[in-house]
Amino acid sequence: MIEITSPLAGTVVRVAASGNALGAGAELAVIESMKMQHVVTAPEAGVAARVQVAPGDLVGPGDRLLSLEPSLGQPSEVTPAGAPVRGERADLQAVRARHAVGLDAARPDAVERRRRTGQRTARENVEHLLDEGSLVEYGRSSWPRSVADATSRSSSSARRPTGWSAALAQWPAARWW
Repeated sequence: MIEITSPLAGTVVRVAASGNALGAGAELAVIESMKMQHVVTAPEAGVAARVQVAPGDLVGPGDRLLSLEPSLGQPSEVTPAGAPVRGERADLQAVRARHAVGLDAARPDAVERRRRTGQRTARENVEHLLDEGSLVEYGRSSWPRSVADATSRSSSSARRPTGWSAALAQWPAARWW
């Protein structure tokens, strides 16, 4: 029996259920500390046993989380490391949907207008300047209030400031210049 302990102080976000067969490197628990989530992984394949914490529990460094019984079964009997337990999280789906609104594939009429005038889209201009595959996007700098605002063709949403413009418009002291 392998005792799995917490590597740091924090709050348990999720923990493997007792009886789950897990592969080496699989997620056993997630601990949140200082607004960052830290994954505790299985050192070897096994079955989770004697789970001693639950989501929301506070743990310190060295506190027991659960026990892992080494598995002598076939590799096909255990969950491989990194295998998704369930589908994509709802909040991640919402972020991906908001990002997709601004992509060229979601704006065929705007792309077509640029093509008619012999122009490229902003994304194509950036891709032209960089080496292929070297661009990594971390997110957008301005956000519409909702996906409906971003896809709406009404003049009120088209003129609504977003990002820093919206923040400055709502803060009178920002107009000091």
